[in-house]
Amino acid sequence: MNKSLFIQSIKANWKIWLVVTLVMSLLIAQFCAMEEGVMNLTTEIFYGMMSIIIPTIYVVVTANNLLARQVDDGSMAYVLSSPIKRRDVALTQIMFLILSVFITFVMTFLTHLIIRTAVGSNSLSVAQILYLNIESFLTVAAIGGICFMFSGIFNRSKYSIGAGGMLAVFFILMSMMAMFGGLAPSMSALSNFKYFTIITLCDKESVLDGTSTWLIESMALIGISAISYTIGSIWFNKKNLPL
Repeated sequence: MNKSLFIQSIKANWKIWLVVTLVMSLLIAQFCAMEEGVMNLTTEIFYGMMSIIIPTIYVVVTANNLLARQVDDGSMAYVLSSPIKRRDVALTQIMFLILSVFITFVMTFLTHLIIRTAVGSNSLSVAQILYLNIESFLTVAAIGGICFMFSGIFNRSKYSIGAGGMLAVFFILMSMMAMFGGLAPSMSALSNFKYFTIITLCDKESVLDGTSTWLIESMALIGISAISYTIGSIWFNKKNLPL
């Protein structure tokens, strides 16, 4: 990992990271401060969708900025003119993306715990809060890996963010449609949309029920991340760059 490039990535992306992290923290604080009777809002709305949608905006934009945008605007030529290999560039950018998302969920977890203690709420245990944040982190990291893969494949920013963004939106829409399938028997067919999105692997029901299914699904998310980040790195390392 290259320290100078890592610091450069922080300087280039800290604003959007800060906005997303603050929004996440403020939202979970608001949900936790509500009365006990609306616990479902925290589990269904925040950990059900918001904890995925909001950070996904960050990873779609940032993954594109880390490789494809720099190739597109010519700044990658400056980076590679220094004694740094392409694989080191890719590894540094992967570490930045994963670490920044991880810190966002650490802040969300800590905020949830602080507000939970302050209001005296026992609706969710500390372990459940931790597991819900781990699941959300792994899901967003997997979506980030797919976006990073496209950033490594394409030399044009518009193609990278277009492919990654469209697939991320598709995952979110399929997940929302599947949620509607559980509202009424007449809409049960919509539940089949869950098979078209990796967000289904973020199994909050398993966490809340105390089963271990979410651990197996988390392994699948880690596998998706590993494959997509690896493909993006290898493709970036091997392809011809318009430098």
